[in-house]
Amino acid sequence: YCRSGSMSKIATQTLADLGYNNVYD
Repeated sequence: YCRSGSMSKIATQTLADLGYNNVYD
């Protein structure tokens, strides 16, 4: 289990959907 793995992707995708496009800046 990697906390910065799939969960991070899901969270980042959720934020991106909300309009946070600089998460991976």
